[in-house]
Amino acid sequence: GKPRFKTYKKKVRTKSQPLSSWIQENGKPVDENDVTNPIVSGLTSEGTSALREIQLSADFPYPKPLSLLLGLLKQATQPNDIVLDFFAGSGTTGHAVLELNAEDGGNRKFILCSSTEATAKEPDKNICRDVCAERMRRVMAGYGDKPGLGGNFAYLQLDAVEPPDVAFEATAEHARALLALRTTHCALPPSADAVQLIARDAAGGVDTLLAFEVDDAVIETLANWPSLRLAVFSTRPDTVAELLTARGRTVNSYSLNEALMRGQARSKPAKAKAIDGGAA
Repeated sequence: GKPRFKTYKKKVRTKSQPLSSWIQENGKPVDENDVTNPIVSGLTSEGTSALREIQLSADFPYPKPLSLLLGLLKQATQPNDIVLDFFAGSGTTGHAVLELNAEDGGNRKFILCSSTEATAKEPDKNICRDVCAERMRRVMAGYGDKPGLGGNFAYLQLDAVEPPDVAFEATAEHARALLALRTTHCALPPSADAVQLIARDAAGGVDTLLAFEVDDAVIETLANWPSLRLAVFSTRPDTVAELLTARGRTVNSYSLNEALMRGQARSKPAKAKAIDGGAA
């Protein structure tokens, strides 16, 4: 008696063309003759219980049940897909990706986006940091008697800077994040070093480096860098090029502004590998 769309599997031309399905409430009997593979899902109370079990705030309103996201991902994804949730909330989608990878040996990745960070009115209410990101950490590492599902992720914040204002508002830290994501598709962990290795092209023998400052110690570090060729981003590219060339080093020297502006444009992925970075 329910309205439905019917098709035949043999008529489905591509794997991405969806088949219709019904969401079956968890705990209710399933018709054994139903061949549509309905998604079995709990209610939002399941999502609330999951947050309590992970020992996170149960005040988050209407968290999605993990079983629902698992069912949707099983139907809609391949083992190497990237899953984007633009309204991440408590992070149920990321949790479901990790659970499904553990179940079928997949290598799915997730991108979770949200704007629910602290504000001037509510400085202590940061859902992104205190619920979503913390949930990912605990699910990956394990909590209570639950073993960790493994994996890693990067917590990134976006700043909106207009192109004419890049030289005045953008920082070396912005350049570091953009260079890392552009060349390695990973986010690098924080570093206190004045010179940081961003990416290494082993085939070409080129290291991409970021110099947060330019002084005698930094020039000495760059001059003694073990790789044959260097691509260096700094606030004083002409000075770096002149001093390193005088010491017999092959170097391509770029300004931080170039790194920042390059980060806004599309390009082919560089042939570089991540240096101890977590995949987003």
